Amino acid sequence: MGRKKKNTDEGFSAFSPDGEHPVITEVLKASAEDSDPLIGLPLPTLSARYLLQANIFPLSRFTQLRGEFSAGKSAMLLEIMRWFHVYGGGAILIDTENKGSETMLKGMLGHNPQHIARTKVTTAASVEEWQSKYMGFCKAIHAQIDAANAPDRVIPICIGVDSISAVEVDRRVEKVAEEGHAAAGHPYLARNLSDFMRTALVPTLRHYPIALVATNHLKEEINSMGFGPPKKYAPGGASLDYYPTLIIDMQKASSKNIVSGRAEGQAVRFIATKNNLGAPGRRIVVNLMWYNDIVSIKDAEGNDSYRNQQYHYWDWHTATIRLLMDLQAADKKPQPGVDPKLPELVRQVCDLEYKHGTKNADVPLVYSSALGISKQDAVSEVEASVILEDNKKVLGVLHGLLGVNEYAICDPARQYRKQVMEELKKNQMTDVPELMAASSISGASIIPEDFDPLGQVD
Repeated sequence: MGRKKKNTDEGFSAFSPDGEHPVITEVLKASAEDSDPLIGLPLPTLSARYLLQANIFPLSRFTQLRGEFSAGKSAMLLEIMRWFHVYGGGAILIDTENKGSETMLKGMLGHNPQHIARTKVTTAASVEEWQSKYMGFCKAIHAQIDAANAPDRVIPICIGVDSISAVEVDRRVEKVAEEGHAAAGHPYLARNLSDFMRTALVPTLRHYPIALVATNHLKEEINSMGFGPPKKYAPGGASLDYYPTLIIDMQKASSKNIVSGRAEGQAVRFIATKNNLGAPGRRIVVNLMWYNDIVSIKDAEGNDSYRNQQYHYWDWHTATIRLLMDLQAADKKPQPGVDPKLPELVRQVCDLEYKHGTKNADVPLVYSSALGISKQDAVSEVEASVILEDNKKVLGVLHGLLGVNEYAICDPARQYRKQVMEELKKNQMTDVPELMAASSISGASIIPEDFDPLGQVD
């Protein structure tokens, strides 16, 4: 006698006994993490806000800075750390390249003793080592924030890895030592970083005032067929493209150094290659500048002496004025995807002009009736940008024209998690992804009765 066929349709359900669909639950878990409220630190100038299409640098997120050799990646990482210091926070730098410059670090922090004291620098010789140190620092930060006697304020922390793919995994190092040479075809690094991003990134960052910022190298890959331009790629695998909220590519805008007053520097082009805060692809040119100051000190024996100190800074204010000048230029071809009315509207809102004969000077002078700067009293680009930042009316209209999205600015006087929960409540969202999954299917079928994907119903 044949075995009786079991009726598999009877009692079948795609949902678990508690009303959850396993696939939908996992998808909503991931989307809940991605759609967590964005809270961050205020960006210093309009040029930075235009690049990120946002008024903040995001907390609880991963940012990647990519670029070729000497593109200013390390200096930009230190600049982001300076933003955290200005907001009362701290920074941890994990140096995997053993090239950290104390001179640049102090120079980027303005030789501010408090900022320098709140910056911890450590080194790592392998991927596992920097990941272990990152996890250890996060664990210590979490313990302080979650403690019963935790302070009712926010201390934002930037953890920087310079760079994320400059060292090999331990297994790879051991294999090279055994074979006596490096060999291709061992994707240990990509696999390691993928596992780390998938399992460790969200738990260490989510709902904590921590930002992970890592630098990475852009390299050229020659076409194996021998034709076509070289393609640029960043080592580390696809996970380093998928998990960051921001990917900022950096490159030298000119091979020549620039001079402004007694400072010299280099022009660096920033491109927001990936941007989950707003529209990607925005680009600006910012000058990385440096100069020396001779300061009076006391030597070890208490005698009067001198020290030559180097200062470094990113000239965001000049970048703002030149961005606006570029956007309002009527003779330039509009960028793809940009409303052709933008140049005229920018001119109407913030008319900027160079004073005759000063455009190519070391310190160009600009004037603007919208900003209350007469031609006779023309000021430097830096001064004009400072005046713009104080003019909230003009600045607000420019934010709207340039697509700058407004997100919640972190309140330093209140606990960070409370701010996250308030934003979730404001957006009518829950903090438990499983509840989101259950609520999405409760009460009715997730597929409407009249759903006709193949168009068979007349």
